[in-house]
Amino acid sequence: MLSIITTMIIHDEKRNVKIRGEKVENLTIRRKLKEAEVFQWELSERLGISEMTLVRKLRRELSEEDKQMILSIIEEIAVEKNNRK
Repeated sequence: MLSIITTMIIHDEKRNVKIRGEKVENLTIRRKLKEAEVFQWELSERLGISEMTLVRKLRRELSEEDKQMILSIIEEIAVEKNNRK
């Protein structure tokens, strides 16, 4: 019998988000991607890297400068997608 494993998101008292007991790095970027309806492959394509490389980079907390650059790129992609509609 197959069992379905659901990922539980737990908020601790410091408002850090944990999935299965592990802290989620780069949460701001992950939330922005979801909110803006931008896929990781779209972001990685714009950055000129593979999607797997992007996923690996997001495993560790990025510098504030890198975060801001990525957030602005996500916003650019979202605007472009909305203009196509």
